[in-house]
Amino acid sequence: MLQLNEILKVRTIDKFLLMKEHSETYDFCKPIIAIGLVSGCFDNLHSGHIAHLKEAKARCYHLIVSLTIDEKINKGPGRPVFTTQQRAYMLSALDCVDTIIINDQFDCCHIIEAIKPQFYFKGPDYKNGNDLHGALKKEKELLEKYGGEMIFTSDEITDSSTRIFSVQGKKPDLPYLDTFDFEYFRNLFEGPSDCVYKVLGDKIKDVYQYCKINGIGNKSSHVSATNIPYNVVEQKGGAEIIKEHLLSFAPDKTHFDFGEKYVEKVRYIHEDNGQKLFELQHTIENRLEKLEQPIVGEKITDFIYADFGHYFFSHEFPIQSPTKNDIREHLMVQANSANFGYNTLWKWKEFDPYHVSLDLQEGRLFVGNKNATAEEIIKKIYEVLQPVYITLTMGLEGLIIAHREPYTGKPELYKFPIIGVVKDAGDAMGCGDAVFAMTTLLISRGAKPEAIAFGGAIAGWLHSKVLGNTEALSLSKMLETAKTLLS
Repeated sequence: MLQLNEILKVRTIDKFLLMKEHSETYDFCKPIIAIGLVSGCFDNLHSGHIAHLKEAKARCYHLIVSLTIDEKINKGPGRPVFTTQQRAYMLSALDCVDTIIINDQFDCCHIIEAIKPQFYFKGPDYKNGNDLHGALKKEKELLEKYGGEMIFTSDEITDSSTRIFSVQGKKPDLPYLDTFDFEYFRNLFEGPSDCVYKVLGDKIKDVYQYCKINGIGNKSSHVSATNIPYNVVEQKGGAEIIKEHLLSFAPDKTHFDFGEKYVEKVRYIHEDNGQKLFELQHTIENRLEKLEQPIVGEKITDFIYADFGHYFFSHEFPIQSPTKNDIREHLMVQANSANFGYNTLWKWKEFDPYHVSLDLQEGRLFVGNKNATAEEIIKKIYEVLQPVYITLTMGLEGLIIAHREPYTGKPELYKFPIIGVVKDAGDAMGCGDAVFAMTTLLISRGAKPEAIAFGGAIAGWLHSKVLGNTEALSLSKMLETAKTLLS
């Protein structure tokens, strides 16, 4: 397969503008000649794509295709099927396509601003406001600013890559999807809600310091490395990234308290392959001696306790629920390299949570059995803490949502497999936090357990595609992935 720079019609924005300025073939000064732009991922090029591109070309002189790169496609696990190079190669074979610009953004605003096309063509499925990202509105405003026009192509020939991959069996076989539809799931986020959240816990600053490996020391077998000063990535971690996830869905309803100090974790990363070499931690004790409902303008409906074991929550006194009845309390207790084996749910045995979240290893530490099954862990948590919901994440085995009515009835377990493919995962750091934030949100909004498991699985998969905590969850990505899986 040819590389992108070897495919004839693939051009950068700068190269296209240079061609536009100097080429004698294209006299763009004539009013009858216009530039047209289309955008998309064009995964599994089909008849609907061809009809869309041909109609667009018939209405302009030079047609540009903005082709979304692999990393920015959120059509669900296993997508795209074809790489950026493969999709560009297929498009370049079409006579109706004149230029292909590889787009590394979620929208085309930067391309529209640079090229200022006279026409921007969108498919017929966008006529009815199909704009989950909110990008179409921004693109239309920018287009009109430069005198351009948005045109929707006809629907005489339509098809869908999602439908084709579904027929071909490319979509994963997931459970419970017949128990709710996309509109039900979408309404959980966009419907009315009186939930107000308060996040308490350890604030962590995650630093990715990239370095160059010099070699092995000549007097001892240690690794010698040089920091790359311009390649440092600082990220929000701990309770703060959970807050950021919730802010994406409830921006005016999320409050927080992390104290004035934080824990800094510096991870040294191999420049070439992204492998984590080692980690340094600067831990500062900052104990919260009493849990009280804060004074805010709105009544808190959901308290969220993110215990990463860095002493924001003390080991020296029994932690008890400060509130009862109409307040839901969500608890996550994490074991990590700084506290491994010493920060478990037993610290919270006097607590009365509505929802508990942990991973399989943390559950086994709580039970005291390294071979404990998920069912044994869930049974023990119900015996000690008596929550209504339990979220148990199990890495490549997916997750389990356990639910029972308060203090009554046998819990029902809803196991949801991992929806992504191992090769899709970028960095597992923070995936459990993303799952906790999403399941907390869905539980608070009264979602059925099947939808909670579904949403948690999507959140974990989406977060695995980014480096560390560089991006929080977003409504548009959640809904786009859900729509693909539920269609």
